[in-house]
Amino acid sequence: MERQIKIKLQKASFTLEAAVVIPLVTGFFVVLLMFFRILQIQTQVQEALVMAGRKTAVMATDCGGTWEFVNAQLQFRKCMEDTDLISQYVQGGSSGIVLESIGTEDEFITLRASYRVQMPVSFFYIKGILIRQAGSIRKWTGSATGSGLSDGDWVYITPDGEAYHNTKSCRYLDLSIKSFKMAEIKDLRNKDGEKYRICDGCVAEISDDFWCYVTDYGECYHADLRCSGLKRTVYRIRKSDTGGRKGCTKCVK
Repeated sequence: MERQIKIKLQKASFTLEAAVVIPLVTGFFVVLLMFFRILQIQTQVQEALVMAGRKTAVMATDCGGTWEFVNAQLQFRKCMEDTDLISQYVQGGSSGIVLESIGTEDEFITLRASYRVQMPVSFFYIKGILIRQAGSIRKWTGSATGSGLSDGDWVYITPDGEAYHNTKSCRYLDLSIKSFKMAEIKDLRNKDGEKYRICDGCVAEISDDFWCYVTDYGECYHADLRCSGLKRTVYRIRKSDTGGRKGCTKCVK
């Protein structure tokens, strides 16, 4: 009788240990697998940041600061593929990976992105892990060795512009792009006090809830960020090569 009781106690003890150990071991392997999945996702996002940064860095000297961010967003979307891994683990898929900002300090362009990875099972009410990543690329500014020219000998022009500019931050070169709903744009004015008119190149029939884009000193509202009216192609040339262009009334004293 005593032997039977001991055997039953041993079996009960093994069952209790299994009930405690198996979930812990399973949880450990789930977390370990998730760790490698996150590393794979981070690698894909980092590659997209670097590729988008390289393409933006090449054009960094040809575009205004605001347009650099818009262009970086477009390049990042092209590079960020919606793979099975991202669709399964990132909240919102590739659309859930948001390019937060672009830094253009010194000679580098830094792209910063954030996204949330969803857990396969919920641990302590944690539904996802917020991840932020950044990629820095050196700007391509060409070679200045042996040029013998000071900054004052260089100016900036646009292909169709009638004036030259002393700085890329001039309001006519650095576009400040803002977004508003169509219903709001009807009552908006630019910084010159003028109403925005429709862009013939990118605006068709749109509803009042549609998001449109304007600039501080622009004359039109746009429906597409890629519209040519929202970007400036800027060339840096010698002041002696400006031809018949006059100095900009805002930045040339």
